[in-house]
Amino acid sequence: MDIEIRRSIISGKRKAPSSCAIAHRAIIAASFADGQTVISGVPSSSSLDATISICNSLGADILVEGDVADVLGRGEIYPKKVINCRQSNSALKLFMGIFSHLPNEVRFDGTDKLLSINLRPFTYFIDYYSGYTFNPSAALPLYLRGPINSQEMVYPVQLGTQFLSGILLGAPFNDQATGIGISGTFKDPHALNETINIMKKAGIDFLAEYSDLIMLQGGQGFLPLKEYEIPKSKRAASYLLLAGALAGKCTVEGIGKYQQLEALFSRFGATLSSTESSITASTSFLEAADVDVSILDYLACHALVLACLAKGQSRLLGFKKISSSLHLRLKRLKFELSKMGASILETPDGFIVQGGKLHGAIVDSRKDPHIAMACAAAALCAEGPTTICNAEYAELLFPNFFQQLALIGAIVR
Repeated sequence: MDIEIRRSIISGKRKAPSSCAIAHRAIIAASFADGQTVISGVPSSSSLDATISICNSLGADILVEGDVADVLGRGEIYPKKVINCRQSNSALKLFMGIFSHLPNEVRFDGTDKLLSINLRPFTYFIDYYSGYTFNPSAALPLYLRGPINSQEMVYPVQLGTQFLSGILLGAPFNDQATGIGISGTFKDPHALNETINIMKKAGIDFLAEYSDLIMLQGGQGFLPLKEYEIPKSKRAASYLLLAGALAGKCTVEGIGKYQQLEALFSRFGATLSSTESSITASTSFLEAADVDVSILDYLACHALVLACLAKGQSRLLGFKKISSSLHLRLKRLKFELSKMGASILETPDGFIVQGGKLHGAIVDSRKDPHIAMACAAAALCAEGPTTICNAEYAELLFPNFFQQLALIGAIVR
């Protein structure tokens, strides 16, 4: 799907979207429970649809009406030989972790972008801890059989929180205890912490839950969550706030006190104010800044867009300390913004960005929701129309993103 965006002045209020990441975890936990759970605030997402389909195939009965999911869990898993994750990276990473605890051999498959993901770091981890994997191409299809020896694992943070969340969700099905030492520090542990909270709400007992150590007994069963509301996603909402900082004014309701984003915006002179329940971003004179992206995680995309439109020369530093996936995302975003006239010089440890005006162009999301939404925010300030190819990938993180942008005044076709 191609979306055209023109230079716009935006103004308005929108509600923060629900977190797709947490929705995956809540649906899975409820599906593993013996009984009924009603989950509200469920986002409409093709990625989440994949997880729901998998859970149904494993024995759950899930009915979704509007933003409410009625989940009837069976209290156990009825393994299938093939787990089709469609194009959902979240479903793949979560269920790889879950099935690493189970003795059944399954084949993971998918479509589109998922077929090109390098799974070697994850399969190496499973194999190292006595599981079995087979995927000659390093990508899907992947054959996997557990159980892993989960008692004394060391988990590198470079593998991310999705795979670790899957390992935790599957741990109660392992007969032995699970002990995970965390090597490094997660820049954004929110989804992992919420996974633990959901599991505790489902009756799973943890022996330890520290930033560098997680332990829980095996042989436990999930209880229904009864009623659970999906929390709001600051990550997704941050792109509406970026649009407000560049092209007018935008208030996002349902979230508050976003210190990391506020610090980033202030470095460039952007205006951001917050209460306990809302955040407002508005346009102001942007000035160049030097920023260490290694402490920003996904907000590094925001920093690059701000630098492209700020007056003067900005430096984005710390690339040697970021993950390979974030490094690749920034290089791809650089390429797309360069099509719009951005002056970005790559250095051994980052980018030197000469801020200035942008012009409309044909850009591509690269099937990455962050790139799609970052380019959309930049397009609001560009002279002439910008066409974003594969724009539908924004939906993986922020369902109806372009509709929400249009509702606050953006010219979107």
